[in-house]
Amino acid sequence: NLPANVPANEAFPDFLPAVSDPGGSIGFHWTDVVPRLGVTWAVDEKRTTLLRASYSRYADQLDTFTAGWLDPVQSLQYSYFYTANPGAPILSRDDLLGPSAGTSPGVNPLTLGTLQSRAVDPGLRAPAVDEVILGAEHALRPDFVIGLQGTYRHYTRILDEKLLVFDDPDAYSPQSLAGVGRLARADDYVPGGSITSTGPDGKPYTVQYYKLRPGVSSRGGTLLENGQREQVYKGLFLTLNKRLANRWMLRGNVTWQDWRWRIPQGATSDPNPALLGGLQDGSLVVSGHQTIGGSFGNVFINSKWSYSLNGLYQVAPDRPWGFNLAASLFGRQGYPLRYSRRVFIPSLSVGQAFDFPTTSRVDALRYPDVHVLNLRAEKEVRLKNAGVTFGFDLFNALNSATILQRQSLLGRSNGGYVLEVLGQRVYRLSLRLDVR
Repeated sequence: NLPANVPANEAFPDFLPAVSDPGGSIGFHWTDVVPRLGVTWAVDEKRTTLLRASYSRYADQLDTFTAGWLDPVQSLQYSYFYTANPGAPILSRDDLLGPSAGTSPGVNPLTLGTLQSRAVDPGLRAPAVDEVILGAEHALRPDFVIGLQGTYRHYTRILDEKLLVFDDPDAYSPQSLAGVGRLARADDYVPGGSITSTGPDGKPYTVQYYKLRPGVSSRGGTLLENGQREQVYKGLFLTLNKRLANRWMLRGNVTWQDWRWRIPQGATSDPNPALLGGLQDGSLVVSGHQTIGGSFGNVFINSKWSYSLNGLYQVAPDRPWGFNLAASLFGRQGYPLRYSRRVFIPSLSVGQAFDFPTTSRVDALRYPDVHVLNLRAEKEVRLKNAGVTFGFDLFNALNSATILQRQSLLGRSNGGYVLEVLGQRVYRLSLRLDVR
């Protein structure tokens, strides 16, 4: 971690003054050996049937966020206040109701300098994946090959963030500020309440959440370690490849996959539900962007099946007026739809909001399945030293308006609103010039 200087807040420099971080060690060191072995065997002398097998181990690369885990100025630092401002574009000092109501985990509320609230396991290792692939390919004709491949992946040493707490009612007391705390245990949590709401589908949802018991507090700091949770991925891929011959070509694949958590008892201590799941043994693995927000903050990726088919046919290629027709068809299962409610739990982290899902199963609700058909026609005209290709494309030929994303945060005026749909049908005329 290199030294860094952060300027003071421009509007209220006395609340967030300039700070300097001297830098230092990242707190751990990664070293990995990643062996790989592949074997291919031709069943017959003509090699029309091939059997393949491989084993590979992969280790994650070290990203800057993980490397900067102990950097107190890596994350956004803030101080927040209650205000009487009714929504005016300028916040004045007179609008503030009293002193700061809280700060981020990286701000020392006494000195307004940096504060170390995080910890890292010095033995932290890179997440690893062991992969085994078995496959077979058979040539029905010299230009037409079909294949079937099975994949098994075992994910281990997954990085986990474990909440750090203090046996002190005030996580910002002088004695607590001297350290980062201890790991939270399951008995540190007690029921905090519940919220009931009605979703866009008309069904009632109840969110049960938990808080820290009296006498235990936290400022939101976490320990980064290799957790006990693991993941297992199983996939089958059916492929076909017809090379361009006899005026036509075709490529396609069908995928089935099953990706699940393997969680031993006692691997997690926080009973609060998580948008990405990962708390129940055997539950589906989903990936998402909600941690970084943006236009895809409501997208959670998991499809058990998908397919893709692309083809081209040459119409009268030996005639001057000959042209090509092409089509592509793609489809996948709809991604999970994770409705949630936002809850503020001061005992877990001062000023931080938690978005808790309304259903425990990550795929209890899904968006509609996606199917997209694209069409193309093209005509190439060859000149002496150049070529001109005229094209006509039709994207989303079926003009499907499939819903891809909704506002999944309930309890607000736009809860359940459609945020993104599949792009409408588009016509495109194109011209491409090739010069030799």
